[in-house]
Amino acid sequence: MSLPARAVRKLRNQTALRAARREAARITPGLDTRVSPRDDMMTKSQPDQYFVAGRAGLEAVERSIAAAGAPDPARVLDLPSGYGRVLRHLMARWPEAEFTASELMTDAVEYCATTFGVQALVSVDPLWDADLRGPYDLIWSGSLFTHFDAGHWIPMLAHLGRALAPGGLLVFTSQGEPSLAFLSGSDEYPVLNRYLPANYGLPRDRADRLVADVQRTGFGFAHYGWADDNPYGASISLPAWVREQLAPAGLREVLHETGGWGGHQDTWTVTPT
Repeated sequence: MSLPARAVRKLRNQTALRAARREAARITPGLDTRVSPRDDMMTKSQPDQYFVAGRAGLEAVERSIAAAGAPDPARVLDLPSGYGRVLRHLMARWPEAEFTASELMTDAVEYCATTFGVQALVSVDPLWDADLRGPYDLIWSGSLFTHFDAGHWIPMLAHLGRALAPGGLLVFTSQGEPSLAFLSGSDEYPVLNRYLPANYGLPRDRADRLVADVQRTGFGFAHYGWADDNPYGASISLPAWVREQLAPAGLREVLHETGGWGGHQDTWTVTPT
């Protein structure tokens, strides 16, 4: 790409970001729209999607609280927080609450602490070895379980559950029927094809095996091509399989929504038994 073309693209992206920030602040009063330049959830050519996804996380949490009949949360943990895509929306909704941002990436946690004034908590791997500093009234865990194999689920669910106050809510996401359709090449959820990487970034042969596993057992997992030496990858879990993990983790279901986070990931609201 020529230098003039790069300059035009940069200007176009900057203009789109300014417009996206204005619109996001209009929809969610009090929203802090500053975004770290290191935030890889921000797609420069589609900055509006960043704020749409953050707002969708807040809306999912609001529905969870309503379903549980719970009061407004006073202590909230966002894990993994990233650079605050959803966190900023939760803070705008409950400005008097105490928030903690937790994440493996030290830079992301520090950004949330310095930019939004929240408590910083750098996590560890595996998660169940982390001191989460509870209890919390609400834990939002967006796109965490979506990246781990089956053996991680119950220990992580149980650890998050133990960090809840009595009657507290854990709202977490999974990749369910919409994700299975997307990875299978179905056009049942066409919106996903507009902003997700092909095959979730998996090599096609691994994606095919994951789909086959889900169709056979209700759960499938595959490492990304660069991640065979760590537990990180992509998982799809159908609702019946997820429900089987809850009781052994000491949790009970309050609400499940297919595609509850922006039409993509399922949302689950659970509370300690």
